[in-house]
Amino acid sequence: MPLLSRLLILVGIALLPALGALFWGAQEEHHTREAAARDEVLRTVRLMAADHQRIADGARQLLTSLGNLRAVRALDAAECQSFFARIMQDFPRYVVLATATPDGQVVCSADPSAVGNGVADRDYFRRALAGGGFVTGGFVVGRSSGQGSFHFSQPFRDTTGAVAGVVHAGIGLDWLAEQVNRVPLPPHSVLSIIDRDGVVLASRPGRGQTVGEKVRGSVTGLVGRENEGVEDRIGSDGRRRIYGYIPVGVTGTHMIVVGLDRAALLSQASAAERRGAMILSGTILLALLLTVVGARRLVREPVGRLLAASERWRRGDTAARITVAPRKSGEGSEFDRLASAFNAMAETAEARERSLRESEEANARLAAIVTSAADAIISLSPADGTIMSWNQGAESLFGYVPEEVLGRQIDLLLPPEDEAGPLFRRALSGGTTRDHEAVRVAKDGSRIPVSITLAAMRGGDGRVIGVSVILRDLRERRAADQHQQLLMREVDHRARNVMSVVRSLVQLSPKEDPKAFARAIEGRISAMARAHGLLAQDRWEGGSLRVLAEGELGIPADGPPQAELEGPAVTLRPDAVQPLSMVLHELVTNSRKYGALSREGGVVGLRWWAEPAGSEGDLVIRWTERGGPPVDAPPARKGFGSRLIEISVRHQLRGTFAQDWQRTGLVATIRIGAACIAAIAPGAGPPPPALPDPGPAPGPKGLAGLRVLVVEDEALVAVEVADALAAAGCRIIGPAGTLEDGLAAARGAGAIDAAVLDMKLGGHPVLPLADELAARGVPIVFTTGYGEPPPGHREAVVLTKPVRPEDLVRAVQQLVARTLVQP
Repeated sequence: MPLLSRLLILVGIALLPALGALFWGAQEEHHTREAAARDEVLRTVRLMAADHQRIADGARQLLTSLGNLRAVRALDAAECQSFFARIMQDFPRYVVLATATPDGQVVCSADPSAVGNGVADRDYFRRALAGGGFVTGGFVVGRSSGQGSFHFSQPFRDTTGAVAGVVHAGIGLDWLAEQVNRVPLPPHSVLSIIDRDGVVLASRPGRGQTVGEKVRGSVTGLVGRENEGVEDRIGSDGRRRIYGYIPVGVTGTHMIVVGLDRAALLSQASAAERRGAMILSGTILLALLLTVVGARRLVREPVGRLLAASERWRRGDTAARITVAPRKSGEGSEFDRLASAFNAMAETAEARERSLRESEEANARLAAIVTSAADAIISLSPADGTIMSWNQGAESLFGYVPEEVLGRQIDLLLPPEDEAGPLFRRALSGGTTRDHEAVRVAKDGSRIPVSITLAAMRGGDGRVIGVSVILRDLRERRAADQHQQLLMREVDHRARNVMSVVRSLVQLSPKEDPKAFARAIEGRISAMARAHGLLAQDRWEGGSLRVLAEGELGIPADGPPQAELEGPAVTLRPDAVQPLSMVLHELVTNSRKYGALSREGGVVGLRWWAEPAGSEGDLVIRWTERGGPPVDAPPARKGFGSRLIEISVRHQLRGTFAQDWQRTGLVATIRIGAACIAAIAPGAGPPPPALPDPGPAPGPKGLAGLRVLVVEDEALVAVEVADALAAAGCRIIGPAGTLEDGLAAARGAGAIDAAVLDMKLGGHPVLPLADELAARGVPIVFTTGYGEPPPGHREAVVLTKPVRPEDLVRAVQQLVARTLVQP
């Protein structure tokens, strides 16, 4: 075989490992990109499921609120129909809003023609009655509207606690289709929403699936899956897609399916693979071409000059190199062999030197990577597990410098309850441990959660030369997980507080006149809703006082003549928006009934300003009425609205409220504490006239009996709790709305028989007050939205908000009785 052919074969063999490595890298890159595409599909379908879940959550809140209305619970068709109609005007997503008795007859509907229809055969109606809770239904066609929709339903109860019927709301599929079409998706993507019976509720694009019919095509095989997942399937249009799906059992509502074009997702990877193949082919051809040229110039010529080079070697000229010149046929065969041996010796020496240099460079690069790595990287002796190397990451994580740990056992990092033996032996036997979570001890004694990867290190002969240990700090990840759980609990707490306030409004509002009661409840809930909407609009970072006032006074953009607003730009803190909204609502309601707003020419002036320096930056709001009925004398009695204003201002706005009943109308001054104000722009108002200090509000009438401390930051809930306990014969201490007020009340009240504490007061835990009362032997009832007692009070009684008065009274009675029988 010619020498050139041998060299070409040698080059090809030398290129095989590089070609294999390049091919393996390309395959790994392809798999990585494909996994990223599948993750992108799963992320997209999860986002769609979260959006769909928000629709269900909104319906749940709506149905819960409607089920608590007196008109719904009393089956008052006229008032119920009017209220439902207004809701549907505000929320166009709903095409049906109705209530039905347990026998399935519709008794109230936003659409009067639907009254008398039967829904007993509807699946959502039967499931709501059977389960007694919130239900998400499937595809139906309205008997009155003829529109396709799906329903949410929930039973409601009468005043005796018995199921009085089912309130249900239908989402129009046309509206749902509009929402689906607004979702930004790549070209050739498909999106389907399917109910638990496999019927399509929405589909994008419209072809392939028909709304209101069973799902068809490649998506059919995904229906009935128990867990979310990602699969490759070919659609009805012949296009291969990656489908992500979340079944009904996971979402709790409907099945969500999203399919993204696989070719589009992986187009970048395919282009990269083609470029890599072209570069690889060019590299191989260039290597072969260089081999041919080099063989002609570097091998054949030195062989021809073999004799001269041999003579120089014979004379001891070891620096000489063989030059090869053309020889006649039959001559120089021995020289050829000698030249080959010489060249082989030279090449071997050069290869060894190059290999040694490359090995040293590789070791230097590896050492730099290990030294600068953020993770702790340790190597152990295979004989006894002593530490052989210790990088900067390990020094930063555990606090030991290399001189303190080299040559010592790895046991110095282990807590008493752990041992390294099993993992070490597994590594020596050839096993690899990946991402094993454990606890290790630093030099200062602190316990650090880590993720451990452990594997054996082998030499060129396959012999185990050590064990590599990589430890990654998990403290930040654990803290992030805990923070996420805390946020979820905070959302639950806020929702329960809102429900408690609404329930207190219902319980405390006068009920002598049912229609007036319904209007009052509707107005107060609407005020809460406006405050909530304002907070949501500003991302719960606060709310504008002017926008809040305009909303309560009903001022359009051009401004009606019956309202005058004047004052600098003021941003309220989030926890002050709702109380001030309720205060303004009560003032507006009273004025429309008896004051300036009850007459066409009446005017309400609302002005506010920051108090001058020296008063800690309070905000003063002046409400002035004129042009209304003349005021002969202040009201003879104080109603619930006035009581609500005083308690809200004192407890939640950290301020005072004063009234001056002048002949021309009411002049009210509201002072809001600086802690409730986020920002006040420069501006001034007229200096307020001096008004008498309103003084402390009268407390609830006490009966001879237990002395109970009440601490609650929601003013309405505090009033309800105090009234319930006072009606049961208790003597109320408080209520207190902050931790500081609660501590002051507890320390100045003397003997306390029991305490009712809200677990969070203005975002601060009540734990210091609870610990102080427990040390005094005072039994405690906690009210909370979290559902569990605070640390150190695991045996305490916990009531989850909203709390019924009878449950609270019963809990206090049982707690005191249990305390009295203890030795």
